[in-house]
Amino acid sequence: MIKTISLDNCCFNRPYDTQNEETVRLETEAKIYIQELIKQGNLILVWSFILDFENNVNPFVEQKESIREWKKIAGIYVPALEEIRINANRIQQTTGLKAKDSLHAASALYAKADHLLTTDKKMLKSDYEAITVINPVHFVLKFPRREKMRSETLIKTEGMKTLRDTLGLVDAEKFIMLIKREPFDYTEWQTHLWEGKSLDDIFNAAKELENK
Repeated sequence: MIKTISLDNCCFNRPYDTQNEETVRLETEAKIYIQELIKQGNLILVWSFILDFENNVNPFVEQKESIREWKKIAGIYVPALEEIRINANRIQQTTGLKAKDSLHAASALYAKADHLLTTDKKMLKSDYEAITVINPVHFVLKFPRREKMRSETLIKTEGMKTLRDTLGLVDAEKFIMLIKREPFDYTEWQTHLWEGKSLDDIFNAAKELENK
């Protein structure tokens, strides 16, 4: 039976984070492998209104646009329903999670996802009834590998050739310079996102964005 999974924004952003730490690199490799499984039809991806809303405030435009493409691939979409708002409030009260994380959990539960994948340590310590909250590395260890991924060397070689062919030698090097920025970790950055906002405030703002 094909598993249904939901990824939160921390998980979606992992490949764009600074890769100096081994944990971050392993989570990145696991997340990329999971995306391959989704594209091959071996997993069903859930997308939700709260993913859209949080992704909309991503400080990096190129990341925001790339992540948004996964909405087209998702097999299930969860809209901003009153049922989700009520359940998210209950989850927040019983677990102490942040408002937006409670909305992610409630959306995954509504979609009857088998797993909610995150790199957020506080979310990983919480329990959401019928859904398993799991780190992408631990998820991959449970999922049998059916084929090997292409090597990093091959991907880099093909990527550089594509850049040179598309942008030319000068702009290809300029592009590399532009994407090499200061160290950044989305999981840490989002910790203080919408502090002071209630769950209902966030839900209503997300619903307004959805209806635009």
